Amino acid sequence: MSPFQALYGRPPPSIPHYTLGSSQVASIDTTLMEHQRLISLLKETLKRTRQ
Repeated sequence: MSPFQALYGRPPPSIPHYTLGSSQVASIDTTLMEHQRLISLLKETLKRTRQ
């Protein structure tokens, strides 16, 4: 059980993956790709921490 689930009684919300080029606005595309990169980094760090 995750800390989020223990606190709120439900699983945490999922974060949708962004597909490169889904936005017509370049700055949004860049921001969302950076967001996706950071989410991946956080997930990997959390995975290593839990081992």
